Amino acid sequence: ILGKNSAAMPLSTRKAVAVAGKRVASPRGVAPAQWKSADIGRDDLVIQGAISSMWLNARDVKVHIEALQTLVDLVSTHKFLATDVLKHEAAPAVLRALQRFMQSKEVQGLGLRLMGLLAEFGDGSCDLTRLVRDDDDYSSSSSDTADVASEDPEHSPVYTYHNSLMIAKKNFGRSNAFLEDISEDSQRLSTSSSRSSSSKGGVTLDGEGEGLMLSAVRYHSHNIHVLASAFYVTSIMLERQPEIVEESVRDTMVLIMLKAMDKARFSDELQADGCRLLLVTLPECVLRGADLHALEGVFLALKLHHHCVQVQLHGWKLLAKAGWTAVSHLGSIPLLELLSEAIFMHREDEVFPAVAGPILMHWIDQEKQCHHHHRKTDMEWLEHLGYIANMASYGNEVIEKLADQFFDEAYCYALSMHDNGAQATAMLSKHSFYYASALRFQKAHDMALHITQMDGEWATGWLRLGQALIGLRCGEEALAALTWALKLEASREKKQEIQISIQKALELMASSYGKADVKAH
Repeated sequence: ILGKNSAAMPLSTRKAVAVAGKRVASPRGVAPAQWKSADIGRDDLVIQGAISSMWLNARDVKVHIEALQTLVDLVSTHKFLATDVLKHEAAPAVLRALQRFMQSKEVQGLGLRLMGLLAEFGDGSCDLTRLVRDDDDYSSSSSDTADVASEDPEHSPVYTYHNSLMIAKKNFGRSNAFLEDISEDSQRLSTSSSRSSSSKGGVTLDGEGEGLMLSAVRYHSHNIHVLASAFYVTSIMLERQPEIVEESVRDTMVLIMLKAMDKARFSDELQADGCRLLLVTLPECVLRGADLHALEGVFLALKLHHHCVQVQLHGWKLLAKAGWTAVSHLGSIPLLELLSEAIFMHREDEVFPAVAGPILMHWIDQEKQCHHHHRKTDMEWLEHLGYIANMASYGNEVIEKLADQFFDEAYCYALSMHDNGAQATAMLSKHSFYYASALRFQKAHDMALHITQMDGEWATGWLRLGQALIGLRCGEEALAALTWALKLEASREKKQEIQISIQKALELMASSYGKADVKAH
């Protein structure tokens, strides 16, 4: 139906075909992000349907939004499909959509995002030049756009590229103030100011000569999704096609980015793409000279968006590029703790642990050198480093050994400082808890068992043993240890903690018995 004779269909029929094709291609209404490409085998059909729907429904902004969203979800989930999308002339269709629907924030955000994805994961044939340079020949030769816009200039959702620029200048003049309203700290971070570079050609603050991306940013200067997509595609251009990005474009986007990141602190998307752009835009020498306020902004983004792996990935790479000397002023121990906890939280990610692990190891080494230089070594500092290394040790034997070394040194230090051994026993209990928190249950079990052998009348030692046994999936042994801990404990608050662990042990036993019954039947 979407083949050779589809151009002769009435517009209403084209819309119906596009919507029906999208529904047929989507298996049982499952979102594209949840598709299993290898099992379904319908990717090519979905790609053809989405791109054809944009060509066939040139005036319908809703069809474009649905098609772009489908392609973005598909390429984001299965990156190897970017080349297949490009083969079906997706880039020209997206560029035309960006030009025609300048007033639609959904089209602009999704279109810029898709262009970046195609350039990053495609075969290298995706040209992003028109995003940063105004192509007069293309704009003037797009006769179908002009004809459609002239049919109903007041109600048609379609505008030509230059008409969109005129509307943006007239109705969104505040965007100029947005570009100029940059704090002094942000200006010092930029390699050159937008005012000085804007006179060199390319991008100017009055909108002349700018490409589709800068026009979208100007038109939707307060939309987080459009700005984030613009930051993303700019970073891809600087990584893959730096020759097309003029200095004025780069500096303008950096200034916009710094302002937007400061205003939209809670946006995962914007913070991640902003950190990525800052990482590829600013040279290392500038980052090493960055003032503390700018680095604090990145540090705050990492704390607020600890659940977002993209923010963590680009944010920590950015701080690593700035260097330990600069970032250690943020507080060395809190900084290392935040990084180690991020590594543990995203331990299943394919990329982040491999990137963040070496950064953590290098920074720990720098912290040790600084302490040795000032002749400062204490038990609390060793425990902190042990906790930091332990949280990041999941599946990494080198970091595991480093964590064990710090804990052993702290324990020996405690033994040398306290004659009665009570402080050392309490430290072992804490270390057992740390090991269990990092899912190193066997190590937690061995340490807790050692505690009960040292002092069999201390309830906390039996509690730690029970918690480690729960992690090892030994429900009956855990229940026995926790029951004994409850008998020894006199504190009401501690008894509540023990009872919570007993409940977990009982649930573990019930689940194991249930599985045994199923096997028996």
